[in-house]
Amino acid sequence: MFINTEVIKDLSDLSKETLEEVRSPLTELSEKDCGDETQKRFRYQHTVSAYLAFLMYSKKIAFEEILCEQHEDIIGVMNNGKFRGIQVKTRQLSDGPFKLSDDAVVNSICRFIENNKKFPGCFEKFVFTSNCDYLRNKTGESIQTLAKMLQKLKPPDYKFSPSTLDKYISKLEKKSNATRSEVIETLRITEFQIMPGLDDIESKIITEVLSKIDLCVDFSVEKLKHILDKMIYIVYSASSKKCKEPIDDYISLLNGDRIKNGVNSQVNTKRITKEMVENIIESFIGRAYYLAFENTKISLDPDRKKLMKIKMDCGMIDPDAIEVIDELRDKTEEYFLENYHKESLNSSDRKDFSHIRGIVKNQAIEAKVETKSAKKAYGSKMLTNIEKRLTRISEKRAADVDNCPYEILKGMVGVLTGECEVQFSDTPERGWKSE
Repeated sequence: MFINTEVIKDLSDLSKETLEEVRSPLTELSEKDCGDETQKRFRYQHTVSAYLAFLMYSKKIAFEEILCEQHEDIIGVMNNGKFRGIQVKTRQLSDGPFKLSDDAVVNSICRFIENNKKFPGCFEKFVFTSNCDYLRNKTGESIQTLAKMLQKLKPPDYKFSPSTLDKYISKLEKKSNATRSEVIETLRITEFQIMPGLDDIESKIITEVLSKIDLCVDFSVEKLKHILDKMIYIVYSASSKKCKEPIDDYISLLNGDRIKNGVNSQVNTKRITKEMVENIIESFIGRAYYLAFENTKISLDPDRKKLMKIKMDCGMIDPDAIEVIDELRDKTEEYFLENYHKESLNSSDRKDFSHIRGIVKNQAIEAKVETKSAKKAYGSKMLTNIEKRLTRISEKRAADVDNCPYEILKGMVGVLTGECEVQFSDTPERGWKSE
């Protein structure tokens, strides 16, 4: 039996028997291809870097800058010129806490030892950070046992107990080609840190870090999310091996010359600085976010402010009136995001939002029909007509619009104009996008 899955809108509408017969990549998750899960874990590492970048900018940690994928997953350059090496590892919580003998822990500590040997006196601290906890008991697999032994040990007696822990130290010596004293020196400046989980780290960054930054205190949650996404992308880019001046390097190769400053060029692309963080945040100041209702979800489009102003200007609406609409649009955005765009947004809320939006749109269309003129601009008259209509609705039919204030309804006109749902003149021959 063949079923065209392109026309299936909701698989929940299918019977169990029919569903079992549907064999399509669109209807089944892969049991072997875990690429999406792998990418999720890569994103987690980039998100941790973004988290540290915001903490650095907020002066919550003493970093001057951050380096991505440079000897360690993350290197924090301290204010005193020292470095902090950070390894980020993830684990399914169902697999239990990390043990010292786990490959991820062993490999990370060996890397710490090697870098501490390679760059003596440079690293102030090493950090193994993860989304899950660590074993804490009296066995040789526990970081708690390791910490207590490191406090007790004094040269020349470097014997660990229990014996399983001593064997573990011997394994680190062999794997990192280091002496016991070198291993102990590194372990004494190594910390084990727990980060937020795979699924909640981004929300915690938004609510506990980003929203507390002075430049961001008045930003909506959606704007903060866009800032975080931009920062994560910047980290991803900094973590990817590339050359900053590929054309110059290519010309050098054609001329048979050595690539100048190749190492410095690549290191520079790995840097995340306080100035970069500030530039990202400032790029969102004044940026317009319009509410749209698509596929039963409230979404945002950040690039419509210019279009809204162009369309109203084509209707010969007074510039001051356009500015008022724009200010009200900002308030409308915040109003609906606060009251309707929550994680708990249910179908009833979506219906109310769609209903209010539809009423305002209908009033704008009727106003256009009444005022449209082929001989002269009619935008100002149309706007006045809309204002009268919305005033009547807010006074006489408040319940129909969920008691939205008049100013919010008027701001919705700006939202709809920016979303190409309302216009105050005829459409130009080449369309609005060409303006």
